Amino acid sequence: KSTLKFKQHNIEHHIAHIASSYFISPWKKCAGFSVDGSGDFVTAMFTKCEGNEIKVLKKIFVPNSLGSLYTMVCEFIGYTKYGDEGKIMGLAPYGTNTYKKLFDDLVKIQKNGFKLNNKYFNKFGTNQGVQINEKGEAYIDKHFSDEMIQILGKPTIPYSEITKRDMDLAYGLQNKFEEVYLHLLNELYKIFPEKKVCIAGGGALNSVANGKIFDQTKFEETCIQPAAGDDGLSLGAALYVYNSVLGNEKRYVMKGSYLGPDYSDEEIKVALETKGIPFTKFNKKDLIDSTVNEIASDNVVGWFQGKMEWGPRALGNR
Repeated sequence: KSTLKFKQHNIEHHIAHIASSYFISPWKKCAGFSVDGSGDFVTAMFTKCEGNEIKVLKKIFVPNSLGSLYTMVCEFIGYTKYGDEGKIMGLAPYGTNTYKKLFDDLVKIQKNGFKLNNKYFNKFGTNQGVQINEKGEAYIDKHFSDEMIQILGKPTIPYSEITKRDMDLAYGLQNKFEEVYLHLLNELYKIFPEKKVCIAGGGALNSVANGKIFDQTKFEETCIQPAAGDDGLSLGAALYVYNSVLGNEKRYVMKGSYLGPDYSDEEIKVALETKGIPFTKFNKKDLIDSTVNEIASDNVVGWFQGKMEWGPRALGNR
């Protein structure tokens, strides 16, 4: 009979999220913040990160979840696939604040956190979370209740025309998400007034909200894990065990997310020729001028350079 030669460590969901950010930062002391749909029945966590330790200061529990709020509205306006939330963040600027009263009733900000109005949601536990369809695509069961239909009418059919209602709901959702997200960060600062904060969890992929941290909170530096969602949990768990459980002093500092392969001009040229794709090679100045002219003419430009990035908000090199 074989004997397992490894030891198992069970790491709490949000601890792993925060570890994935803190233990790749250059800091020895900072605040830690994680927010997502839920993990181990927790939807947000505040921590004090110092040395090799992550100390939990506060937890917010299901069903009060910023992630569930975002997912529910995404589903209602026809974006039902797991990970579609980023599309709604991009749709939001096209809308107006038509549904302010609805979102003010949907989620209430409280001194120590926030509370969702459960009448708009299916009861927690009635769905089975992420599932896989016959195409191998991840999807999530319906989150919204009949109350949403009574107020707004029928939900949008996926892949149908985007309406003003969809854009206005996206605007209201993003606006409320930012309000609560920044409120939570301000509450964290009150508990642990440190100028640096490391952030992870699926909610940390809301790059628009992250861009407002410096203007609307007292935090002055951020370290945000590029694979902030559940894809970063394995990294966070491993880093937590290495640093906190085993007490190792050596720290890896992640200086960028450009961790994938890159390709030389010659390799790209061969690939284009092999596929019979026409191309033109520019010097640097002409390339920049040509690109600027295309953008100024309202055209879309695809840009490819350097190493591939890690994480779903990988927009710098692609």
